[in-house]
Amino acid sequence: MVLLLANISTRTSGQEGHPLVDTVNDLWDKIFGNYGSWCHYLHVSSRIMIKYDDTELKKQQLMLLHIGLYLLIWGEASNVRFMPECLCYIFHH
Repeated sequence: MVLLLANISTRTSGQEGHPLVDTVNDLWDKIFGNYGSWCHYLHVSSRIMIKYDDTELKKQQLMLLHIGLYLLIWGEASNVRFMPECLCYIFHH
């Protein structure tokens, strides 16, 4: 996860108007893009609970926690044949 954040930060560091805080948001969009489309396809709501009225720091911490959990499940599910769909199902439940 640290390497993914560092890669995004390196790629976007030269862009104007892209603060370092947006790096976590970019990684979030990249990691959970498939999960969001999976939920939309099945007409179910996402089970990721992040309150947007919390402070920015708490929101970032929850996002990093969910990204870490998703990557841990992904690491354990690497031998499953239909891994992307299975991973979305496991993370959802």
